Amino acid sequence: MSTLQDLVTPRPLKRVELWLAWGTKMIPYHDTKPYEECVLPNAAMTAPSDTSPPLYPAVRVTYDPTPPGEIFIAHSSRAALLALVSEAYIFQPIGGKKATTSSDRKIKEERCRVFLHEYVWNRFEIPSLEEKISMAEEIKKEANKACTAGDWLEALHGYAKAWATLLPYHREALSKDDPSRQVLINFENTIFVNLMAAVVTGLKDIDAKLKDSEKKELCGIGLRAAAIPLNRWDAMTVGLMRKTCIRLLNIQTTLAKIAPGHPARLDATYIKAVNQVIRNLTAEPPSPQSPILHKDRASAQGASSSTAPAPTPKSAVQAKVPAGWDDSKVHPNDINPIMGLWTQIMGNVLEKKGQEEGRKWTLGLSGSSMVRIVRKEDEQEDVD
Repeated sequence: MSTLQDLVTPRPLKRVELWLAWGTKMIPYHDTKPYEECVLPNAAMTAPSDTSPPLYPAVRVTYDPTPPGEIFIAHSSRAALLALVSEAYIFQPIGGKKATTSSDRKIKEERCRVFLHEYVWNRFEIPSLEEKISMAEEIKKEANKACTAGDWLEALHGYAKAWATLLPYHREALSKDDPSRQVLINFENTIFVNLMAAVVTGLKDIDAKLKDSEKKELCGIGLRAAAIPLNRWDAMTVGLMRKTCIRLLNIQTTLAKIAPGHPARLDATYIKAVNQVIRNLTAEPPSPQSPILHKDRASAQGASSSTAPAPTPKSAVQAKVPAGWDDSKVHPNDINPIMGLWTQIMGNVLEKKGQEEGRKWTLGLSGSSMVRIVRKEDEQEDVD
């Protein structure tokens, strides 16, 4: 293929281009010198031409022609994802044990070295995306077993490994028309919602004897994990989004107790909005004649109308969620109260600790029904 043909022809990204799309300087506790050239080069930031077909930049990091601004945002998001997953993998609480800052740092440095060696430095062989997802799915299943058994730390590390197994693939490396792109996005969403389950379980683990500093670190991991599905709401199912919001409230509850002035906590307005979204995603879907009914929900309601359980005092909440409802797509009207919430979470978590000290933090659970829903989830964090 000639140079000109290459500049106008869509094609799968090469191995070096797949890795080039990842920036790793945000990973803590390691020497960044090997990655000094991993930032996007100027040749990858050339704006697509107005010609038809548009010219690709000399260095590609996306499958579709993409404006430089969008390339930069996507690159930054990937760097934040990699930092989040690495922090989840290296999280190793010492609990009631005594440890110096130096010894704690050595533990994290060693775990980070292992993580980098297994998932980031191993750049020579890249199986197909289908093979990668299959490998990651097996790791996720083992993490699910650990989480269900209460071994939240093993689950936390397992979900991090499952996501890292997908490297160097990312959604921008695939065409928007490629079904594999949606498969990848759905898998990532499930991973981060499950990771939140591990965090919530860990925060409730009395035997772990977590220090407040460790709980705050765990809360930060969980909140940043929540920001991923919140940002990708259009690819989320009702069930996953409801779990995301409920677990978000659980994490915020812990954060409010141990660090009421922490910049990552949400104020009462946002807490109220999250509660409203949970109600929206729990209530019985509207009739098919409703103008706001999502097309996927019409079929879900029709398929479940004859099987929905009859309301009883003990199953009132379950009766509001017909079969098929949780698997339907989220409608924008349902999550409108928290549109843009993910940006505040990501921004606040990454802010300097204590920056907003003094602002009042209120959980603001609205209504006894909401309390029951949260407590129901507290009994056991189910994973997908």
